[in-house]
Amino acid sequence: MLLTGRKTALYDAILALTPYCDSAVREFAYRSALRNGDDETHAAVTADAAMLLIARDRQRTGTEQLQETTRIPAHRVRDLFPLSLALTSPVLPNLLNQLGTPKKAAHHE
Repeated sequence: MLLTGRKTALYDAILALTPYCDSAVREFAYRSALRNGDDETHAAVTADAAMLLIARDRQRTGTEQLQETTRIPAHRVRDLFPLSLALTSPVLPNLLNQLGTPKKAAHHE
């Protein structure tokens, strides 16, 4: 039950970030991950992680919500393990720097 509760809290947190998700951020991160040697599956998850971290920063700073939001495909959200690994990827800080986000954003809470 504890695991189910934690997974539900994570899904709720991801859902709350949806209005701040930007498809342009995700696309840039995806293309960058591919150039860095990730296969398509890993690049997609890394792009989702970058988009979520930037969405989290937008939410925290009170940045206006986007009119058109980007949702992470459900099949990638169901399994939180790849997303968790992407959040700790050494590639992510470089992607966030390229997007103009401070490195500290890669250190999730």
